Amino acid sequence: MNGDSRRSPRYAFVVTAEITVEGSTSVIATRLGDLSMHGCYLRKINLPEGASIIIRISAGNSVFQAIGKVVYCQSKVGVGVEFQQIEPRYATVLDQWLLEAKTLTADELT
Repeated sequence: MNGDSRRSPRYAFVVTAEITVEGSTSVIATRLGDLSMHGCYLRKINLPEGASIIIRISAGNSVFQAIGKVVYCQSKVGVGVEFQQIEPRYATVLDQWLLEAKTLTADELT
């Protein structure tokens, strides 16, 4: 996925994420690299393209959870995830995180 095909900007957002692949009960811990309104990048995890997942992200006292789909995989590097379904209570958390990340990015540029 290149920058031209993204629907919204991504921001650096390095926190721990927990992934559960559809049909599994195992939880995989990994690190988030980037976050956007429509998806995220998970570092150092290998999942097949098209895999359906539940992603749970914690930062500070806030938690975000969504159903997602792996849209691309970079072997031994990470995967790009598109959010497929977000409950309204989690959408509010995501909006707040993105606002904070955007503000931090803008501050770094000035």
